[in-house]
Amino acid sequence: MELEATFVVLLEEEGRMIAQKVCDDSNQFYGYGGAIASIYLSAYCNKLEIWVLGYEKFEYRFDSMIPNFLPFYESKSRISTFWIRIIRQVIESLSILHENGVRHGSLYSPESYALDLSSNIKLINIGRYSVAGISISHRDITSFFGYLGSQSSLDVSSSEEWCGLEYLYNSKEVMNNTSLN
Repeated sequence: MELEATFVVLLEEEGRMIAQKVCDDSNQFYGYGGAIASIYLSAYCNKLEIWVLGYEKFEYRFDSMIPNFLPFYESKSRISTFWIRIIRQVIESLSILHENGVRHGSLYSPESYALDLSSNIKLINIGRYSVAGISISHRDITSFFGYLGSQSSLDVSSSEEWCGLEYLYNSKEVMNNTSLN
């Protein structure tokens, strides 16, 4: 059997532990589809003395493509259908992760996103930055919105719709909602 794959290199000194954690956390969702990338393997390369993760084939890093995407807004206050689809893919996938007790841990990092051949967003490095025993499901969501907000080419924070969404996710009620933890 032949598969195309994308390899992610782990440069950290504790590469074995990170590779195993990412592989274990991600393998729970192998074949799920959605925005959760399928992982094939974690392996140590003796020649380069590094750990690598083998994922399904990615076309691009998400952050490198943001300037080429459709505008974030269709009108002054309406998020475009393209970006609604991307946001929905991530939120639905986070919901699946969180229902199974898995947290991503760093959706603020551009290293957490890739695009497949159909320009669907894929979450990678699942669990890489999460800390055992600490519930951070709310932080996953706010980190994702923070990541989008940090992309100057999108100018996401300029609309009333975005401000309302940001207000909702940062509200005391959402942060204290035990169903999100």
